[in-house]
Amino acid sequence: MIRDLISHYDQIRTLGAEILAISTVNLDDLSGVLSHNGPKFPLCADADAAISKLYGVYNPRWQHPNPSAFLIDREGIVRYRYIGGIVIQAIQSKLPRATELVEELAKL
Repeated sequence: MIRDLISHYDQIRTLGAEILAISTVNLDDLSGVLSHNGPKFPLCADADAAISKLYGVYNPRWQHPNPSAFLIDREGIVRYRYIGGIVIQAIQSKLPRATELVEELAKL
């Protein structure tokens, strides 16, 4: 999903939004994604899953957060939320595409 967001970043910014990506994956492990055309937006590490737990997306059974995406307006109100399940083989196909997020942003 990071690559998808990178490719749609300018369009998302045009709609007045900013991306903040949060990953429980060690940022060093994402070096392949980040080294070529890395994101212009912040990518934060959530190694202890504290942020994931605050947003209610942490899955204690798998000890990993469920794939998720949120659109939060300037007042801090969650306007769109996607919380998927953990299906290891299908995580990528379950995540919303950046185009879906752009469509939701345009509705705000």
